[in-house]
Amino acid sequence: VTLLMMLLPQTGQAQGTPAGTTVSNQARLNFEIAGKPQQTLSTNNDVTEQELINVTTNWQDATNITTTSPALEQVLTCRVRNTGNGVETFMLGINNTLPGSDDFDPANPRIHLDGNGNSLYDGPLLDPLYTPGSNDPQLDANGNDSVVLFVLNDIPAGLDNSQTGNSRLTVQSGTAGAAGSVAGTILP
Repeated sequence: VTLLMMLLPQTGQAQGTPAGTTVSNQARLNFEIAGKPQQTLSTNNDVTEQELINVTTNWQDATNITTTSPALEQVLTCRVRNTGNGVETFMLGINNTLPGSDDFDPANPRIHLDGNGNSLYDGPLLDPLYTPGSNDPQLDANGNDSVVLFVLNDIPAGLDNSQTGNSRLTVQSGTAGAAGSVAGTILP
C-alpha cells in the first residue's frame, strides 16, 4: 500500500518590498520649443506597495510512504513557506477523496503542526493537532518563515501492496478577499 502527497502548485514571487511600504517617485521633464527652453514639468507621486499573497508547499518525504493494511497514523511531511510580501495567516485543509487518481481513500485525515521545530512527527503532545481558526500558521514575508506540517492518515483494511492512496494538502490565505484567488493575485 502506498500513500502519496499531492500539493496544489503555486506560482508568483514577491519582489521583496514589504506590503504597505510607500515608494516615492519623481519625474522631471525639460524641453524646448523652437529652440527656447520651456518651463520644467515635474511630478511627485507616492505609490503604496500592495500585498502579494503567495505560498509554496514542498513535500519533505524522499519517496512515497509504503505501509501495511490496515495501519494507523501514517505520516506525510510538508513544508509551507510564505513567499508573498506581507505577514500572512494560512488556513489548511486535506482532501483524500480524489476521484480517479488513486486506488483507495486514506481514512481519518488530520494535520499536526511541528511544535518543536525538529521536522519529525513526535506525537500530539509535542506536535499539536491543527484546528482551523484556532492555530492557523502565521508566517513572515518573502520566504523568511516556514512551518512543517504532518498529514496523518489511517489505512483501511483489505488492501494489497500495489494499491495507492493520495492526500491533497490545501493552503489558503486568511486575508479577506484572498479566498478563491489564483496564485499571485495582488489585493488592495
